[in-house]
Amino acid sequence: MKKRLLPFARGCERELLAAAAAFVLSVLLVWAFPNGWTNLIAVITLILFAVFLVFFRDPERTSPDDPTLLVSPADGRVVMIKDVVEDQHIGGEATRVSIFLSLFDVHVNRSPFDATVLWTEHRNGEFKNAAFADASEVNERQTIALQAGSTKIIVRQIAGLVARRIVCWAKPKQRLKRGERLGLIKFGSRVDVFLPRGTQVLVKVGDSVRGGETAIAKL
Repeated sequence: MKKRLLPFARGCERELLAAAAAFVLSVLLVWAFPNGWTNLIAVITLILFAVFLVFFRDPERTSPDDPTLLVSPADGRVVMIKDVVEDQHIGGEATRVSIFLSLFDVHVNRSPFDATVLWTEHRNGEFKNAAFADASEVNERQTIALQAGSTKIIVRQIAGLVARRIVCWAKPKQRLKRGERLGLIKFGSRVDVFLPRGTQVLVKVGDSVRGGETAIAKL
């Protein structure tokens, strides 16, 4: 894997450059017109730049050695574990594990296991609170269908009230390693993973998880 120069997610350059430029301009304003208002603007832009650095960080992660473990596709908190029917890819009964990403979680999403991307699908939709149960079906979303052998899994990136930009790097026929980056949700939201019914779920509602690192299920 190619070593990254900076520990930030790819695709966030525009936002980071805009925040940095705003801070530099505010410093120039303080230098040219020193007063309380320009000082306040400089403080606000500095805070904004710092928040963007936190939002778009992308640390390296190490997955467990056990190949039967499925790792979390996202950082955040497990807000729902529900038995559902998923006919689009899994073809029947499934277990959906929903992970809510706050504004301060890492927003990069990862593959739960070594798998091939069969297809991806983007659907426009609403921007409801991602914590709502039906957000997986009505909100704007990106679905990524993964398969290894007979095991089929779906990772779904879901937009929310604040998160209005979903980025998917995974491409059909691409081979992904467990924990490999497959996308990004800008400014947090929710990621659902659909598991075949009978998969042993290792987390419970309220648990905090780390993408690419925390084992959430066992095949």
